[in-house]
Amino acid sequence: MNPDVRKAYADFDVEASRLLKRVRSEGKSVPCKKGCSACCHDVAWVVQPEASEIVERVRSMPRKLREQVVEGLRQWLVGMRQSGLDPDDIRPDLRTYHRAKLRCPLLGAQGLCMVYDVRPMACRGHYVQAPDSSVCSNRAVEPVIDTVEFPLAITQAVMTMLGDRGAAGLAELRDGLLPRVVGKMLGVED
Repeated sequence: MNPDVRKAYADFDVEASRLLKRVRSEGKSVPCKKGCSACCHDVAWVVQPEASEIVERVRSMPRKLREQVVEGLRQWLVGMRQSGLDPDDIRPDLRTYHRAKLRCPLLGAQGLCMVYDVRPMACRGHYVQAPDSSVCSNRAVEPVIDTVEFPLAITQAVMTMLGDRGAAGLAELRDGLLPRVVGKMLGVED
């Protein structure tokens, strides 16, 4: 376990909690809650230190769960290609991505993240700002939705995660799409 990543996540989670309380106290609605997995069908980026934590977690899973993740990674790759998207493109067309109904391979059968405590910043910071979560199901038509902004908290947490690389490491802020980077690290190729 990378202590810089764990510290970054802990710091971010504290800031996120404060910000969400403030946003809600201003009368804005954030319908995100446990069991809602709409964001697990969205584009998520990952940087290498985060991917390493996820891969370590996947490798420690019981064989059956690990095989489920690997199969999900393969299905994601097939879905990307079938919809005309390049898995190595870190900025895929959002409408096409959502029409393909791709789901994160780390989303478990009960609709819960199998690596929740080591989920990347892209997932930690994804909170919809809307009256209810129905906006999430219309992403193929309206791909951009209003989310809570965490710019300072994310920047500080990422700087912590990158450790000695500091600002120079920000160049790697988006190594790639989470399923692609994790898949490559686990040896899943198309």
